[in-house]
Amino acid sequence: MIFQYTWPQVVTGRKTATRRIIGADEQAVRGRYNRIVAVKHGGRVKWRVGATYAVQPGRGRKQIARIRLTRITRQKLPRISTREARAEGFADRAHFLRTWRQIHGPHNMDRRVWVLEFELVETLPALQALQWLLPRWAYCSSVQLRSPQISNSALASSIAPSPA
Repeated sequence: MIFQYTWPQVVTGRKTATRRIIGADEQAVRGRYNRIVAVKHGGRVKWRVGATYAVQPGRGRKQIARIRLTRITRQKLPRISTREARAEGFADRAHFLRTWRQIHGPHNMDRRVWVLEFELVETLPALQALQWLLPRWAYCSSVQLRSPQISNSALASSIAPSPA
């Protein structure tokens, strides 16, 4: 999974959930007690509770950690609580929604989203190349789209692209 703007919160354990817009051809797979156990996209499993996934700081970048999905639910984005915003790595609901608007645009503020809860399983050697960024990417009241001290181009040059 790509965590372009919030990977520091993932690898430091401050982010334990992520929201992703529900696509038109995505569907929930329900298990015991009607709980969502997986999400299918085009007939194939996209996410499954219990499975592990790579954490990538950008598209085409090497994985820097692995997470395990612990729960999948659905939610209307505006219903996010402060507790849930903190699980997303933000100080409060307002900062989460402001950052969501910056990333996804104002037309996606009322969307239904998958809520993917996870736990950090391990960090990988590729993270070593980014260690110098973590102190600069201060955990503050909101996650900035760009850290004040580092640009996305500096981030991109610090991580070699994954082999094709």
